[in-house]
Amino acid sequence: MKKKLLSILSLGLLAALAVGCTPKKNKSSADSSTPSSSSETPEPEWPADLQTLMEKWCGEVLPYVELKAGYTYDEFEDYMTGEPFLAIYDEATSFTLADWGDELEDADWDVEVNDEDPTDVYYTASKDSGEGKYYFVQYYFDSEYGNFISCWYNELVTELTPNTAWTTEDLEVMNSTLTEAVPFMKFGKGYTVQQDDEDTMYIVDQYYQDLVSDYVSLVTLPANGYVNTGVDDYGDPLLVKTLEDGSTITINPYYVKGTGNVICCYYTPKTTEVATWPSDVVAPYEAHAGAGYTVPSFTATSYEYYVKNGVLHISGAATSDLEESYLGSLLDIGYVAGSSTYVYNWEETLEISFAALYNDDDAVEGFEVVIAETEPVSTFVDAWPGDQISVFLAQYQVTVPPLALSGFAKKLKVAVYDEDAAYEAAYMEAYDYYYMYYVFGLITEEELDEYCTEYAQENYGSYVGYYVSAYDPEGTVFAQYLNDLEKEPWYIEAPESEDGYYYAEDGTGNCAAYIGGGNGVTTVQFLAGSGEVHEPSLTLNKTALTLKPGMTYRQLVATKSMIAEDVEFSSSEPSVVAVDSSTGELTVSSGAALDTQVTITATAGEHHAECVVTIKENLDFAKITTADELTDGAYLIVCESQGAVMKGATPADAVSNKIDVTINEGTIAYSEELAAEAFTFIESSDGWTIQGGDNKYIGRANDSNGLDIKDEAAYNEISFDQDGNVDIVGAGGAHLRFNKNSGQTRFRYFKSTTYSNQEAIQLYEVII
Repeated sequence: MKKKLLSILSLGLLAALAVGCTPKKNKSSADSSTPSSSSETPEPEWPADLQTLMEKWCGEVLPYVELKAGYTYDEFEDYMTGEPFLAIYDEATSFTLADWGDELEDADWDVEVNDEDPTDVYYTASKDSGEGKYYFVQYYFDSEYGNFISCWYNELVTELTPNTAWTTEDLEVMNSTLTEAVPFMKFGKGYTVQQDDEDTMYIVDQYYQDLVSDYVSLVTLPANGYVNTGVDDYGDPLLVKTLEDGSTITINPYYVKGTGNVICCYYTPKTTEVATWPSDVVAPYEAHAGAGYTVPSFTATSYEYYVKNGVLHISGAATSDLEESYLGSLLDIGYVAGSSTYVYNWEETLEISFAALYNDDDAVEGFEVVIAETEPVSTFVDAWPGDQISVFLAQYQVTVPPLALSGFAKKLKVAVYDEDAAYEAAYMEAYDYYYMYYVFGLITEEELDEYCTEYAQENYGSYVGYYVSAYDPEGTVFAQYLNDLEKEPWYIEAPESEDGYYYAEDGTGNCAAYIGGGNGVTTVQFLAGSGEVHEPSLTLNKTALTLKPGMTYRQLVATKSMIAEDVEFSSSEPSVVAVDSSTGELTVSSGAALDTQVTITATAGEHHAECVVTIKENLDFAKITTADELTDGAYLIVCESQGAVMKGATPADAVSNKIDVTINEGTIAYSEELAAEAFTFIESSDGWTIQGGDNKYIGRANDSNGLDIKDEAAYNEISFDQDGNVDIVGAGGAHLRFNKNSGQTRFRYFKSTTYSNQEAIQLYEVII
């Protein structure tokens, strides 16, 4: 459990340099070698001013290592500890770390290497001056940023600081980690309390005299309750206190020369083992969640549980990873997912997290559920908070429709996020990132503030707004609210990312909203818009159509934006082309005169869109020859061994039997020699297809040739891969594949998923 800390400052520096900052030339820079006028080339050495700095920070000049000409060096402060250090930085390629370590060792430096992570190897060298100072050199190479050498020293002190008690922040760390504070002691230069994980913490003090025996004497006083149980593998004492519930706190103090005093403290819970799910222990948490809520159990061979700081931990020897199934069981009974392994009940009074437990071989050996009582952070209301929202949205001078409740959506929760607090949070997020650029002199203090201000202005808006969420396990509220917003009218964009949230703005662009649904919740967030003015629009998917007498066309689709009224369709000549007023389905009279033109109009309020229909006897067809010509949809598919040239296709495109095709009363008829092999031409809301004899189409419901069909016609799924190949798959597993890069670019038909028994088949698009 104990983890030795060897160099707190050096680790802080390494973390500082890893945040994405790239120091460049600062106050001082020099070439890595100096030309000489003598006939002999002198040994290269550090620049004179850098040698002076090294004598200050290292007690001597370090062995020379060749870096790129024009490296940078200067004195800085560690951004984590505030301790000063000398940094030498070079953008060049790697120098040999191990070889330089040998040179340091020859100069009586103690060298240690951290190679736990092969991608992040760094070396630390140290030397005791014997005069009250302990020097450190840390050096490493970063593949992105280049070479780094940092130097600092620790100076021994003899006076203790006047601390009399732990700070409030210290107590928070101790209570969350250990459940209580450890005995206080006056330390040296100023300690820090660091939490390593939920059960381990360190007290680190850069006072370079050994205080371990003093702390052991203090901790083992009878009033403190700790017992010296022996020593660890390093010979350092282990002090253990047993709490009332049987849990223990272990204190492991040790001293590292040149680093200071480190006190490692860790908590070991007392677990209870049971053969069945501990329902009686879970019951108080279920009661806190409210009526109707339970915590589902999971099946395991045995269970262990313990309570720490009021949080219940249950683990079990499950034989498989139960995360997905356990999440499902929680959602089924009204919990809402916060992440893949974290949920809370709708009233926000109970949090549940869960995870699989793995052994050293990365195999699942168990499962853990952690249950914690919480207090709601939102206000719950029984109806749409119209008055509150009106006040919030008054600044934008807009109104919004209410979020209507239906089904199980019996509660709403609302929350307002503070603008000033959100701005400050975004500013500090940028500050944490850009600070090291300032430390290394890459930007000025004014530029640091400028970058942080710009980032905050661009990003804090996503944290600000008025939130309304509805418990919506049936998933009906989300779609309805999108529809209601559009009728106000609002401009709505499809989701830009996988989070599933729609972005909407009112016509003025002053007010915006994010609307999302999932995991049983619909959430609406109102905030400032982009300021862009949006205009209403009504469009049709076709502005011109060519249809034949007697045909029915079901694919005329109207799309509206920011228009409240419903769309109605009308025809300029309903006796020639009739149109369903609500669906837009077109029906051409069987006696319609050829070359007649009829205008179909879609109307929504004051907005109109038109499509001109021309009556023709023959429809055109175009052979598909490249994948670029395809989009998702349905096509006429003809067996190439009985190849046909449709009207509009080039005869040379067909493989054989180059014939003309005409349409008569819904039937595609071939020339006299193929008259027996007629195809029925069928159109529906999904598109166009062919139905007919063997080897002439894809769309059979049985036997050997063709993909499976629906009741009347074949509408097969078409997909595209990254290489441009196309795969058309039927329900029975047969494939029609367009091989773009096969050397013989064509469609091939395969009777099964094994791509066997292939035949050449071609697609034709109906030109209308």
